[in-house]
Formats: sequence, structure tokens, C-alpha cells
Amino acid sequence: MSEMTLVSMEMCQNGNTAYIGGYRQNHVNSIGGRSRCTCKGFYFHRNCKHLRAARELMCGYHEQLDGAPVKRGICPKCGGRTKTVLVGV
Repeated sequence: MSEMTLVSMEMCQNGNTAYIGGYRQNHVNSIGGRSRCTCKGFYFHRNCKHLRAARELMCGYHEQLDGAPVKRGICPKCGGRTKTVLVGV
């Protein structure tokens, strides 16, 4: 079995969590990641109007999926700040 290597990558800080209509939406933009909302509609149907609205507001940039940023610390999609995360490759 091959060993996994941890690599540091950039991820946008803007919009991984949003609050719409009093409900909290979490958007995880990573391989195998899932979006979630705390409303009953999402609980029963795995989708809701809050999550659809939140997806439009959330940036979701991740270096592993979207490529390296031009300047470290600045998101190439929205211009906001990024944070460094460790990713197993």
C-alpha cells in the first residue's frame, strides 16, 4: 500500500458557512465533500431553497480543484483571503 503525503494548499475563507433565513448552511468544497443545511427540508430531501441561495453567495475556491492562486493568501475567484489547509495526496 502506498503512503499518503500531506501537502499544504490554499482554500478561500469567504463563504464556507452562510446563514440564510435563520438556518445555517455549510458548503464543503473538496473531493467527496457535501453541502448541508439545518432546516427540515434539507433533512428530508437533501436539498432546500436555503442551500441553493447560499451556493450563489459562497466562493468555494480550493487549490486542489481550481488550481494554484496567482498570489498566495488571496483568492483568485473572489479576491478574499485564503487559509492554508493540509491535503493528503
